[in-house]
Amino acid sequence: MVTAHSIADFLSSTFNPALGLLILEEPLRDQRSASEPWPLFWLRSAMAVGIAVALAETGKHYEVWSGHPLFPSGHATLATAAATCLVLHRGPRWLWVSAPCVLLMGCSLIYGRWHSPDEVLGGCALAVLITLAIFRGARSAR
Repeated sequence: MVTAHSIADFLSSTFNPALGLLILEEPLRDQRSASEPWPLFWLRSAMAVGIAVALAETGKHYEVWSGHPLFPSGHATLATAAATCLVLHRGPRWLWVSAPCVLLMGCSLIYGRWHSPDEVLGGCALAVLITLAIFRGARSAR
C-alpha cells in the first residue's frame, strides 16, 4: 500500500540522483553553445558538491547548533549544490527545473521526519554559498 510516508521516502531518495544525472548529461548538449568545456564543468561541479557535502557531514560530528544533531541536512546540501551548479552553468531558466526538485526533496525530508526545516534550510544555504564560491573563484582564475 502506498502511503504518504512511503512517497516522502521515495522523493527524498530520488532527487539527488536525478540532479546528478543532469550534471552527467552535460556532454550530450550541443557543445558549440556551451560556455565552457564539459570536463571543466564536471570538475567544478564535483568540487562544489563534494566540498559542500563534506562540510555538511562534518557538521553532524560537531554540534554546530544546539538541539540539532543532524544540522545541516546532507541530502538537502547535495541536491542544492547540484541544482546550483546547473543554474550557474546553464542559466537562470534552469531554476524552473532544479528549484522544484530541491523543494520537493526538502519537503519530503521534513514530512518524513528525517530532518527539521532548520536542518534542510541550513543544508541549502551551505550548498549555495560553497557552489557560488567555487564557480566564481574558478572563473576569476581564468
